[in-house]
Amino acid sequence: RSHGGHRGSAQDVIGFLGQGVPEGVNCEVETSPDTPIGEMPHDEGGRRKKACEDKSGRFTMFEMYTDSENYYTAGFKCCLKKDKNRDPPFDPKDCTINSACKTPIGQMPEDTDKKLEKACEGTFVPFKTYAEPSHYYCAGFKCCKGSGGQAAPPPLPPTPLETTCDVEDS
Repeated sequence: RSHGGHRGSAQDVIGFLGQGVPEGVNCEVETSPDTPIGEMPHDEGGRRKKACEDKSGRFTMFEMYTDSENYYTAGFKCCLKKDKNRDPPFDPKDCTINSACKTPIGQMPEDTDKKLEKACEGTFVPFKTYAEPSHYYCAGFKCCKGSGGQAAPPPLPPTPLETTCDVEDS
């Protein structure tokens, strides 16, 4: 049975995942904890694969116990080449953090009334737990001055990590 467009065997995917992430590659991960043991997760309509390929990424799926970084769950990976010399549009010293520690792990915090975003005079960046090196154990919101109020994707840390993964439960 085909799962979201990957027609290769599970072994093909395991082979890619087992090699580790090459230097200069960033992998985004979406876990699929409801996928039964021994089965590939299902990419309904191929939307995850298409979104990954639209970013020129390499899309793979993995079964439980086959991915060393996400061993206890099945999921999806989109691996992209890191942008070279990508500097954030602000100085990290000019950032303030608002914690959202009650946000479940793997979920993005919500600024439901947009009060924090409206109060930010610069770049407003929501982040998940474990995604912000300076505020690792909680999700939250970062407001960084010096960017002219433009929204921006989360910046790379000042010292690039070999592998960074965004994990999102489905």
